[in-house]
Amino acid sequence: MRFLLIAVSLQTAAAEVSLKVQERMSYWKDFDVAQPEVKKPVSDRYLAFDYDHGGLNNIRIGWEMAAIAALESNRTLVYPPSLPLYLLSAEPSGFEYFLNMDRVQSGLSVMSIKQFIQTEKDNYAMSEALLQFASGSDEADEVPMSEWLTFRSGQMQSAGSDEDTVCDISTYMADTKMIYQDPSSGWRIFNCGNWPNVGEPRFHKGQEGKWDVPDRDFALMRNHFIWHPDAYEIAGHVVESLGLFDYVSMHARYGDFQFQNHNNPKDTMLSPSGWLGSQADAVETFSTFQADSQTVAETKSFLGQKRSKLGLARGMKALGVIRTWLDGDSKRAIYIATDDTSADYLLPFQGEGLTVVRWQELMAQAEQGEGALAPMVKKFSKARIENLAGPIEQLICTFGKVFIGSEKSTFTGYIEKMRLYAQAPTVATYIQYAGVDASDKGLRLFHDDQVDSTVEATIQQEIADWDKRNALVVVDRDDVGALPKNT
Repeated sequence: MRFLLIAVSLQTAAAEVSLKVQERMSYWKDFDVAQPEVKKPVSDRYLAFDYDHGGLNNIRIGWEMAAIAALESNRTLVYPPSLPLYLLSAEPSGFEYFLNMDRVQSGLSVMSIKQFIQTEKDNYAMSEALLQFASGSDEADEVPMSEWLTFRSGQMQSAGSDEDTVCDISTYMADTKMIYQDPSSGWRIFNCGNWPNVGEPRFHKGQEGKWDVPDRDFALMRNHFIWHPDAYEIAGHVVESLGLFDYVSMHARYGDFQFQNHNNPKDTMLSPSGWLGSQADAVETFSTFQADSQTVAETKSFLGQKRSKLGLARGMKALGVIRTWLDGDSKRAIYIATDDTSADYLLPFQGEGLTVVRWQELMAQAEQGEGALAPMVKKFSKARIENLAGPIEQLICTFGKVFIGSEKSTFTGYIEKMRLYAQAPTVATYIQYAGVDASDKGLRLFHDDQVDSTVEATIQQEIADWDKRNALVVVDRDDVGALPKNT
């Protein structure tokens, strides 16, 4: 049987992504303005924040909620420096590393810590270390964090350590000039976004309780908080090779990243984590054997068999969910972002002659100088691609015809959010959680749910309507991208 490795073999990867694909992937307003006007500070009020403790999409929701709080309270957002973030150890990364800063700066007054010190050094007492740091011109200079934290705790007011305070928009509208939000102090501003859904804001407002999110905040998220152009460039090659809005995409998460010991996307998003059912089982199994070579070999063999069987079972389940959306077209490509990287996972797809794509095969092919990503591995460093793997896969999944995700995953949530922004063929309604069946979850498709006939019929109609209005070409960039309000 011939191994249909990846769909990019169907098309020769061009050195550049076509203008048509670039434009359609750029869903934000004023996408064609190369250098948008920078929004200048309109007051001397500031909101500083720290990165969330979770993975990248938890961090992303955290800075989006901080940005909304800053915008609503007329503050400049002061963002942390690049750091070795959780699960992202290929190189230091952070706010500037992952975001399109031209778009951020055109929607919100933002500053790095260095820019803040340079601006306010004459108005507040600062240590010599901070002043010396600020005198340098290179933003890559290492921030003296202990001095910064001392200044911050002495001169700024904490946003609080409980939900009632941190998620009260009134906290940020107070007269206090400088506020900071530290997730280690207790309640995380990340939790002010509805993370099990698509990360929509769920602030409240003082005694009034419910706070209706203004359209300007939805527009801020849609038009100004966008993954870095590098992620779009890399993903664009894959999207074009698969066929813009013409493939089935899936995010199938099996392990819980929060409890893994790995430190980067290659070892988390793209690892066999969770293949035994739980990491605790794996540790216990290893601990029952003596550390001699024969026993280690036996242990590896036993666990390998377990992994093989589980990978095959997962692949069969994934195919069962995906098959519905192939419309009988065996040539339609499938992209799967998954933490199960076993070869056995692909066997059910290969058995039916289907073309399935995973990140690991894309990268393996690129390293041999072939496929859609071949020019990208030459252009970008290995560390850059490794750290951007998550956002790249999200973008690839965003531009599929149908997307199937993982329930209560912030990774899946942002894909669905971007699909709403990009006006994809299938735009899911929001989780209702009325019961346990797929039909009780609106139109959201999850890889561990069987397809429901009612959901299937509704989505098929959605696709037909999308085709009828020629939405492949036309996208309404004036749409503010409103999301559910306080659901």
